Amino acid sequence: ESQVRFDFDGKIIPRGTEIHPDKGLHHHGEEPSAAGYTIEELFILSRSAIQRQREIALETLVHITQRARHGLYRKHVQQPMLQLLLDSGESPYSALIPLL
Repeated sequence: ESQVRFDFDGKIIPRGTEIHPDKGLHHHGEEPSAAGYTIEELFILSRSAIQRQREIALETLVHITQRARHGLYRKHVQQPMLQLLLDSGESPYSALIPLL
């Protein structure tokens, strides 16, 4: 199953929605032809070397969190959004933390 994709305001972009590339919602991720970003892609973008990309990713995650608190994703996402955010943001190095 494909993951939910979001615009920069935290709104879900339905599959197949045509969005012009000048909106900045197309990227070089796993599905470059699909507009919007998955939560995982936003976490990756939040670690960019480019400050503005980090800012955009974090701002978008804030919008998603705010919308989730108001229950706006309940009919679109089966897993609780907070758990999805926590799972998606897990660092690949988190398994090493107990060893440090």
